[in-house]
Amino acid sequence: VLKETSPALLRKDFYTLLRHDYPDLVPLRFLKARLYELDRSTRMLLCSLSFRRKAIPVALRSETKHDMDFLRSMKKAKSFVPCYDQRGRTITTIRIKNHSRGDCTQATFENYMIYCMEHAHLLHLPYQDRTVLLVDMTDFSLTALDLTAIKFIIQNFEQNYPEELSEGIIHNAPWLFTTAWAAIKPLLRGPTREKITFTSNENDLAAKLGKEAARTALKYQLEYHGRPLDEDWKDEAADPATASPEYHAAMKVWEDNIKTFEGLTKRWIDPDLATSVDSADEIAKLEQDRIDASWTLAESYWLIDKFVRPSSYYDRLGLLPP
Repeated sequence: VLKETSPALLRKDFYTLLRHDYPDLVPLRFLKARLYELDRSTRMLLCSLSFRRKAIPVALRSETKHDMDFLRSMKKAKSFVPCYDQRGRTITTIRIKNHSRGDCTQATFENYMIYCMEHAHLLHLPYQDRTVLLVDMTDFSLTALDLTAIKFIIQNFEQNYPEELSEGIIHNAPWLFTTAWAAIKPLLRGPTREKITFTSNENDLAAKLGKEAARTALKYQLEYHGRPLDEDWKDEAADPATASPEYHAAMKVWEDNIKTFEGLTKRWIDPDLATSVDSADEIAKLEQDRIDASWTLAESYWLIDKFVRPSSYYDRLGLLPP
């Protein structure tokens, strides 16, 4: 990974990964996922940055390219984010009956699931960066059992969205699933396995998500409307020399906020800080300034969002900032 990158590219990748998150949350997730072992956490973060640099743009642009396999998956509503639960967590629903082995290529399936996971991440509320994965097994059949697809979902959550999974709920699993679960369970890391629970009816699910959220998650019918064929999107970041003045203005605000955040962070972690200021009040002010700069940086992502990400189904529903 290090051979194909540079400090400048790593910095860009990190802030691209950050998006609208509070900055400290990103390294913290990777540290927690590797039990605070710095070397392993750093290796995991670097691998994830490399993966995201290559995979995320492809997945997010699949809709703009009118990829028919991808659009069929969207119309089938294999996975979607219908609502938030009572704690403000996004609910990512996977409706098993809408998937069949071989109904699309593995590459298309991976792009589709990355698209869904990335939008679940974008839909996070401030102060709530966790998601619930609801696997709805109503009307399950063996044709829907796709271990390759399941393995990808598990690995992608664990490696590229660490600690974002708050809870995994397998709902209404038939007895046929017992054998499949025996094959799936070893694929899960211990901490992930402990987050998996089973529910068998709407009341059980309501106890975990809240009554309204449970009903919405189970009854929601996604009516997919594709991008208008004449709706164009230009990746202005790919060629800044020809980008619009609006793009440059938004990027300047975002970059200035990054520099402010980095400057305050460098001062905050300076081992000589305690002896270089006159009072504890100055240290407290520096800490508060850094917190304020962190939120300013997180919020300013939405200024550049439309230049780095094409609009999606969730934008057309009005669920993401314009």
